[in-house]
Amino acid sequence: MRIKVARLVATILIFLFIVTCIIFSIPLKEVQTQTIETYLDSEIRKETYVVKEPYVEKELRKKSVPIFDGESIVVPGGVDVPFSIDKPNALLVGEFNCSIPGGFYVYSATGRIVYEMLGSKGNFEVSLLPGSYKARFRENVMWGEKVYMRLAMEWTEVEEVTKYKETVTDREIPVQTEKQRIVTTKEKKSIWQLIFSD
Repeated sequence: MRIKVARLVATILIFLFIVTCIIFSIPLKEVQTQTIETYLDSEIRKETYVVKEPYVEKELRKKSVPIFDGESIVVPGGVDVPFSIDKPNALLVGEFNCSIPGGFYVYSATGRIVYEMLGSKGNFEVSLLPGSYKARFRENVMWGEKVYMRLAMEWTEVEEVTKYKETVTDREIPVQTEKQRIVTTKEKKSIWQLIFSD
């Protein structure tokens, strides 16, 4: 009889334990949990930048056209370089260099000397009207020597030149920024989860 009672008590205790475990496993209590979430957000940001704006300006520019640049053997009549001036207010610029004395001359189309420089070398700058001319180097003593001559026509003229000015301005650009927010979630937990979660 005692054994039966003991078995009955043990059975009731086991049954109560199982029922308690089942009740403790059922999610009954609502609990709030908070987590930090990272997300991307678009923002409009002002950005300053420099713009180069073109504009046209008239400038006086120096121009040059080569006429002759080289060495020649001096013959009895001299070394002649014919050339033309076709720009108003043009200059004949250049130099000559020879091992022995001589003379550098510029002749007009009529044969008149319009410029003269004596010696074995020299630099010159001669203002000439438009027309046909002849440059000549002539030695005074002997022939057959080499003479170096450089001749060019130079002038100035008004020219349109594109220049750029810098302007500082703003523009709006979309920018992705990383942000964080707290997310609250509700969930039901069992008594077991509440006891053993911490």
